[in-house]
Amino acid sequence: MSMNKEHIKSLINEQLINHTLDQSFYIDETIFKLDLENFFYKQWVFVDHVSRIPNIGDYFLFNIGNESIIVIR
Repeated sequence: MSMNKEHIKSLINEQLINHTLDQSFYIDETIFKLDLENFFYKQWVFVDHVSRIPNIGDYFLFNIGNESIIVIR
């Protein structure tokens, strides 16, 4: 079941300190999309250590959400 932003806000407000998040935060598609839009797509994201691509021309593919990013040295 997909939920609206107001329902998500109410879940956040009901969150108990030092407790795990409600199951919806782990499985709901709307929350997932909001997390991607508000955190991952707007910020720099650490993808790996420079030692993974030690030589000029080395590269790897990193997937986040529905985006694929090529990291090249």
